[in-house]
Amino acid sequence: DRCIKTIGKGDAEDFRIYLDTKARKVAKDEPPQGLAKKTVRRRIGRSREFFNLAVRRGIIAVNPFADESITVGNSPDR
Repeated sequence: DRCIKTIGKGDAEDFRIYLDTKARKVAKDEPPQGLAKKTVRRRIGRSREFFNLAVRRGIIAVNPFADESITVGNSPDR
């Protein structure tokens, strides 16, 4: 557990790195894997929305996810 006021931009960057590299659950004997780019984008987008609400309600002054990109290019498969 952690107070929302202690979460900063570095934590947002660390969260994205975690999603990109280690968030996917794999078998115990396999190395960790990242999530798909669209899944990362969605999770960062939801985090950004959550912190935007906290800013609007005056709980925090700055959204730590404000600078995190939530756009991805078109999939070449589609």
